Amino acid sequence: ATTRRKTRKANPPVVPSQVGPTGNEWTVETFLARIARGCDDYVAKIGTWETLFTSRGPELRAMGIPTRQRRWILRWTEHYRQGLEPVYVSMTASKARKNNPGMEKRRRQKYPGWAEYMFPEFEEMEKEVARRDEERAKLREHARSVGRI
Repeated sequence: ATTRRKTRKANPPVVPSQVGPTGNEWTVETFLARIARGCDDYVAKIGTWETLFTSRGPELRAMGIPTRQRRWILRWTEHYRQGLEPVYVSMTASKARKNNPGMEKRRRQKYPGWAEYMFPEFEEMEKEVARRDEERAKLREHARSVGRI
């Protein structure tokens, strides 16, 4: 007997909504300059505000924009659609750098108190785990003294 696989139909591609600039100061050049990270080098390739906000990854790739800048542009166009104004985010302040395990290891070695600063609730969690371990140890001792173990 052969089994049939259930196949799902793919959803149609979503066309991103076009957003008009909020105010007179926004142009493609000012938008890409504000988000920085080398995106302002591609103003000539993108051209218009409509192209900036309706292009997806493959279209930006066809324009010759590298992956990092392409992802950064797409991220900030979506933020803009959600109502956030573009701001400059330096690479050192980026969360992507903070979530890098190798970077965390170097920080632990270099700055002893960085974990308490980054994760204030971590100390409370450690205390809770230590308290549970003590309770389990007491229960084990009691079980041994009674003869259950």
